[in-house]
Amino acid sequence: MGLFGGNSSSAPATASTANVEAATAELDMITDVFNRLVQSCHKKCILDTQYREADLTKGESVCIDRYVASAFPE
Repeated sequence: MGLFGGNSSSAPATASTANVEAATAELDMITDVFNRLVQSCHKKCILDTQYREADLTKGESVCIDRYVASAFPE
């Protein structure tokens, strides 16, 4: 089975409008979850918003790792 439920033959498969709309809605939902995670993580972990350094500090990096791990437990 190919992309969007079509056949995986050499001929290009046409995706139905419903499948494209479902994939678009899923992508929008995933993007929203990612953006909310980034915003809340930034508020909690990035304390100095002057951005004096290009890289994260050790404390910021540890905070982000822990925050993301708690948001998506195994």
